[in-house]
Amino acid sequence: YNTWAGDVMNFYHDGVYHLLYLHDRHHHDSRWGGGAHSVRHLTTTDFKDWTEQPPIVDIEEEWNSAGTGTMFYHNGKYYFSHGFHTTRMVPYEKTGSRLIDEQPQSKERIMPVVYAKLQEEKLYPSGANYLVSEDGVNFTRGEHIFHISENPSVYLDEDNRLFMFGGYSSSGIWRADSIDSEWVLDKAAEVPQSPLDPSTECPSMFSLNGYKYLIMGFTGYWQTDKNGEVYHDVAINGFDVYDGLDVPMVAKTKDNRLILSGWVGSI
Repeated sequence: YNTWAGDVMNFYHDGVYHLLYLHDRHHHDSRWGGGAHSVRHLTTTDFKDWTEQPPIVDIEEEWNSAGTGTMFYHNGKYYFSHGFHTTRMVPYEKTGSRLIDEQPQSKERIMPVVYAKLQEEKLYPSGANYLVSEDGVNFTRGEHIFHISENPSVYLDEDNRLFMFGGYSSSGIWRADSIDSEWVLDKAAEVPQSPLDPSTECPSMFSLNGYKYLIMGFTGYWQTDKNGEVYHDVAINGFDVYDGLDVPMVAKTKDNRLILSGWVGSI
Protein backbone atom coordinates (compact mmCIF):
# COMPACT_ATOMS: atom_id res chain seq x y z
CA TYR A 1 0.00 0.00 0.00
CA ASN A 2 1.25 3.47 -0.96
CA THR A 3 4.60 2.15 -2.23
CA TRP A 4 6.58 3.28 -5.25
CA ALA A 5 9.32 2.00 -7.52
CA GLY A 6 12.01 4.52 -8.37
CA ASP A 7 15.35 4.37 -10.19
CA VAL A 8 15.97 1.03 -11.86
CA MET A 9 19.31 -0.77 -12.24
CA ASN A 10 20.04 -3.98 -14.13
CA PHE A 11 22.84 -6.50 -14.64
CA TYR A 12 23.34 -9.77 -16.48
CA HIS A 13 25.88 -12.45 -15.56
CA ASP A 14 26.20 -16.23 -15.89
CA GLY A 15 22.70 -16.65 -17.35
CA VAL A 16 20.92 -14.58 -14.69
CA TYR A 17 19.32 -11.16 -15.24
CA HIS A 18 19.18 -8.97 -12.14
CA LEU A 19 16.62 -6.18 -11.92
CA LEU A 20 17.05 -3.78 -9.00
CA TYR A 21 14.98 -0.75 -8.09
CA LEU A 22 14.66 1.88 -5.39
CA HIS A 23 11.62 1.24 -3.23
CA ASP A 24 9.91 3.77 -0.99
CA ARG A 25 6.61 4.97 0.44
CA HIS A 26 4.83 8.25 -0.23
CA HIS A 27 6.62 8.77 -3.55
CA HIS A 28 9.87 10.21 -2.16
CA ASP A 29 8.07 12.29 0.45
CA SER A 30 9.04 10.12 3.42
CA ARG A 31 11.76 11.34 5.77
CA TRP A 32 10.88 15.01 5.15
CA GLY A 33 11.42 14.66 1.42
CA GLY A 34 14.65 12.73 1.90
CA GLY A 35 13.30 9.60 0.25
CA ALA A 36 14.07 6.73 2.64
CA HIS A 37 14.82 4.38 -0.25
CA SER A 38 15.69 0.71 0.01
CA VAL A 39 16.94 -1.42 -2.91
CA ARG A 40 14.74 -4.35 -4.00
CA HIS A 41 16.01 -7.21 -6.14
CA LEU A 42 14.38 -9.48 -8.76
CA THR A 43 16.08 -12.21 -10.84
CA THR A 44 15.14 -14.28 -13.87
CA THR A 45 16.83 -16.77 -16.19
CA ASP A 46 14.19 -16.75 -18.95
CA PHE A 47 12.39 -13.35 -18.64
CA LYS A 48 9.16 -15.26 -17.92
CA ASP A 49 9.50 -16.49 -14.35
CA TRP A 50 10.84 -14.05 -11.77
CA THR A 51 12.13 -14.56 -8.23
CA GLU A 52 11.91 -11.83 -5.62
CA GLN A 53 15.18 -11.93 -3.71
CA PRO A 54 15.92 -10.35 -0.31
CA PRO A 55 16.46 -6.58 -0.45
CA ILE A 56 20.08 -5.72 -1.16
CA VAL A 57 19.88 -2.49 0.86
CA ASP A 58 17.16 -2.19 3.48
CA ILE A 59 16.12 0.54 5.90
CA GLU A 60 17.88 -0.35 9.16
CA GLU A 61 18.56 3.04 10.75
CA GLU A 62 16.78 6.38 10.73
CA TRP A 63 19.33 8.08 8.46
CA ASN A 64 19.24 5.33 5.78
CA SER A 65 18.30 6.29 2.23
CA ALA A 66 19.97 4.47 -0.66
CA GLY A 67 20.91 6.05 -3.94
CA THR A 68 21.28 4.46 -7.34
CA GLY A 69 24.33 2.43 -8.38
CA THR A 70 25.36 -0.61 -10.41
CA MET A 71 25.92 -4.32 -9.92
CA PHE A 72 29.08 -5.85 -11.36
CA TYR A 73 31.19 -9.03 -11.15
CA HIS A 74 34.88 -8.62 -10.37
CA ASN A 75 37.54 -11.18 -9.48
CA GLY A 76 35.06 -13.91 -8.58
CA LYS A 77 32.60 -11.84 -6.53
CA TYR A 78 29.43 -9.86 -7.13
CA TYR A 79 29.36 -6.24 -6.04
CA PHE A 80 26.63 -3.68 -5.73
CA SER A 81 27.92 -0.12 -5.56
CA HIS A 82 25.42 2.51 -4.53
CA GLY A 83 25.10 5.91 -2.91
CA PHE A 84 23.85 6.90 0.49
CA HIS A 85 21.85 10.14 0.35
CA THR A 86 22.73 10.86 3.96
CA THR A 87 23.15 14.60 3.47
CA ARG A 88 19.40 14.83 2.88
CA MET A 89 18.87 13.90 6.52
CA VAL A 90 21.94 15.00 8.50
CA PRO A 91 24.36 17.96 8.17
CA TYR A 92 27.26 17.47 5.77
CA GLU A 93 29.86 17.95 8.50
CA LYS A 94 28.50 14.86 10.26
CA THR A 95 28.98 12.60 7.22
CA GLY A 96 31.89 10.51 5.98
CA SER A 97 32.01 12.56 2.76
CA ARG A 98 33.68 15.24 4.84
CA LEU A 99 36.69 12.97 5.47
CA ILE A 100 37.07 12.34 1.73
CA ASP A 101 36.82 16.02 0.85
CA GLU A 102 39.49 16.78 3.44
CA GLN A 103 42.02 14.53 1.70
CA PRO A 104 44.69 16.81 0.13
CA GLN A 105 44.31 15.36 -3.39
CA SER A 106 40.58 14.63 -3.26
CA LYS A 107 39.88 16.32 -6.61
CA GLU A 108 42.22 13.89 -8.37
CA ARG A 109 42.88 10.93 -6.04
CA ILE A 110 40.67 9.42 -3.35
CA MET A 111 41.51 6.84 -0.74
CA PRO A 112 38.45 4.96 0.57
CA VAL A 113 37.59 5.59 4.21
CA VAL A 114 37.04 2.55 6.43
CA TYR A 115 33.83 2.39 8.49
CA ALA A 116 35.83 2.04 11.69
CA LYS A 117 37.18 5.54 11.08
CA LEU A 118 33.62 6.85 10.79
CA GLN A 119 32.71 5.24 14.10
CA GLU A 120 35.77 6.79 15.70
CA GLU A 121 34.80 10.24 14.40
CA LYS A 122 31.07 9.67 15.11
CA LEU A 123 30.19 10.25 11.45
CA TYR A 124 27.46 8.74 9.27
CA PRO A 125 28.20 6.75 6.09
CA SER A 126 27.46 8.79 2.96
CA GLY A 127 28.41 9.00 -0.70
CA ALA A 128 29.56 5.87 -2.56
CA ASN A 129 29.38 2.59 -0.63
CA TYR A 130 29.22 -1.06 -1.65
CA LEU A 131 28.05 -4.55 -0.76
CA VAL A 132 29.65 -7.85 -1.79
CA SER A 133 28.27 -11.34 -2.48
CA GLU A 134 29.49 -14.80 -3.42
CA ASP A 135 26.26 -15.81 -5.18
CA GLY A 136 24.70 -12.56 -6.43
CA VAL A 137 21.78 -12.90 -4.00
CA ASN A 138 23.03 -12.68 -0.42
CA PHE A 139 24.99 -9.47 0.07
CA THR A 140 26.98 -8.16 3.02
CA ARG A 141 28.05 -4.59 3.65
CA GLY A 142 31.56 -3.63 2.50
CA GLU A 143 34.06 -1.92 4.76
CA HIS A 144 34.58 1.44 3.04
CA ILE A 145 33.14 4.62 1.65
CA PHE A 146 35.07 4.80 -1.60
CA HIS A 147 33.93 8.13 -3.12
CA ILE A 148 31.67 11.13 -2.51
CA SER A 149 29.43 10.32 -5.50
CA GLU A 150 25.88 9.55 -4.38
CA ASN A 151 25.01 7.75 -7.64
CA PRO A 152 28.21 5.81 -8.49
CA SER A 153 28.07 3.82 -11.74
CA VAL A 154 30.93 1.30 -11.64
CA TYR A 155 31.91 -0.89 -14.60
CA LEU A 156 34.84 -3.06 -15.76
CA ASP A 157 37.18 -2.00 -18.56
CA GLU A 158 39.04 -4.22 -21.04
CA ASP A 159 41.87 -4.74 -18.54
CA ASN A 160 39.53 -5.93 -15.75
CA ARG A 161 40.03 -2.68 -13.85
CA LEU A 162 37.16 -0.70 -12.42
CA PHE A 163 36.04 2.61 -13.81
CA MET A 164 33.33 4.79 -12.37
CA PHE A 165 31.29 7.61 -13.77
CA GLY A 166 30.67 9.78 -10.74
CA GLY A 167 27.10 11.04 -10.81
CA TYR A 168 25.25 13.29 -8.37
CA SER A 169 27.60 15.28 -6.11
CA SER A 170 30.56 14.45 -8.35
CA SER A 171 31.67 14.16 -11.97
CA GLY A 172 34.36 12.62 -14.13
CA ILE A 173 35.67 9.15 -14.93
CA TRP A 174 37.55 7.52 -12.05
CA ARG A 175 39.61 4.30 -12.13
CA ALA A 176 40.77 1.77 -9.51
CA ASP A 177 42.26 -1.71 -9.30
CA SER A 178 39.60 -2.75 -6.78
CA ILE A 179 36.65 -1.06 -5.17
CA ASP A 180 38.46 -0.42 -1.89
CA SER A 181 41.78 0.70 -3.37
CA GLU A 182 42.74 4.22 -4.44
CA TRP A 183 40.46 5.88 -7.04
CA VAL A 184 42.23 8.13 -9.56
CA LEU A 185 40.57 10.69 -11.82
CA ASP A 186 41.20 9.90 -15.50
CA LYS A 187 42.06 13.35 -16.84
CA ALA A 188 42.23 12.05 -20.41
CA ALA A 189 38.63 10.80 -20.34
CA GLU A 190 36.51 13.87 -20.94
CA VAL A 191 33.04 14.00 -19.47
CA PRO A 192 30.59 14.83 -22.28
CA GLN A 193 28.88 18.19 -22.03
CA SER A 194 25.59 19.12 -23.64
CA PRO A 195 23.66 22.35 -24.24
CA LEU A 196 20.65 20.39 -22.95
CA ASP A 197 22.32 20.40 -19.51
CA PRO A 198 21.12 16.90 -18.55
CA SER A 199 21.08 15.65 -15.00
CA THR A 200 24.13 13.61 -13.99
CA GLU A 201 21.92 11.03 -12.30
CA CYS A 202 22.42 7.32 -12.94
CA PRO A 203 25.00 7.25 -15.75
CA SER A 204 24.80 4.06 -17.82
CA MET A 205 27.70 3.16 -20.12
CA PHE A 206 27.65 0.27 -22.58
CA SER A 207 28.98 -0.83 -25.97
CA LEU A 208 27.57 -2.64 -29.00
CA ASN A 209 29.15 -3.63 -32.32
CA GLY A 210 32.12 -1.29 -31.95
CA TYR A 211 30.16 1.73 -30.69
CA LYS A 212 30.22 3.04 -27.12
CA TYR A 213 27.20 4.72 -25.58
CA LEU A 214 26.37 6.83 -22.56
CA ILE A 215 22.87 7.61 -21.32
CA MET A 216 22.39 9.79 -18.29
CA GLY A 217 19.55 11.31 -16.31
CA PHE A 218 16.38 12.19 -18.18
CA THR A 219 17.69 13.54 -21.51
CA GLY A 220 21.42 12.86 -21.95
CA TYR A 221 22.53 10.52 -24.76
CA TRP A 222 25.98 10.25 -26.38
CA GLN A 223 27.78 7.78 -28.65
CA THR A 224 31.21 7.37 -30.23
CA ASP A 225 32.10 6.69 -33.84
CA LYS A 226 32.70 3.03 -34.59
CA ASN A 227 35.83 1.91 -32.74
CA GLY A 228 36.21 5.48 -31.52
CA GLU A 229 36.70 6.98 -28.07
CA VAL A 230 35.25 10.49 -28.42
CA TYR A 231 31.60 10.80 -27.40
CA HIS A 232 29.26 12.88 -29.58
CA ASP A 233 26.05 14.44 -28.31
CA VAL A 234 23.22 12.86 -30.29
CA ALA A 235 20.37 13.99 -28.04
CA ILE A 236 20.94 17.56 -29.28
CA ASN A 237 19.98 16.29 -32.75
CA GLY A 238 16.75 14.80 -31.47
CA PHE A 239 17.87 11.18 -31.09
CA ASP A 240 17.58 9.22 -27.86
CA VAL A 241 16.56 5.81 -26.51
CA TYR A 242 14.36 6.91 -23.63
CA ASP A 243 10.92 6.23 -25.15
CA GLY A 244 9.15 7.52 -22.04
CA LEU A 245 11.55 5.96 -19.52
CA ASP A 246 13.20 7.98 -16.77
CA VAL A 247 16.88 7.47 -15.82
CA PRO A 248 17.14 4.17 -17.74
CA MET A 249 20.09 1.80 -17.51
CA VAL A 250 21.31 -0.95 -19.84
CA ALA A 251 22.51 -4.54 -19.41
CA LYS A 252 23.91 -6.75 -22.18
CA THR A 253 23.02 -10.45 -22.33
CA LYS A 254 25.28 -13.26 -23.53
CA ASP A 255 23.61 -13.23 -26.98
CA ASN A 256 24.51 -9.54 -27.44
CA ARG A 257 21.05 -8.19 -26.66
CA LEU A 258 20.69 -4.93 -24.78
CA ILE A 259 18.02 -4.75 -22.08
CA LEU A 260 16.86 -1.22 -21.25
CA SER A 261 15.17 -0.73 -17.90
CA GLY A 262 13.79 2.37 -16.21
CA TRP A 263 10.76 3.82 -14.50
CA VAL A 264 7.80 5.71 -15.92
CA GLY A 265 5.88 8.59 -14.40
CA SER A 266 2.58 7.72 -12.74
CA ILE A 267 -0.74 9.00 -14.01
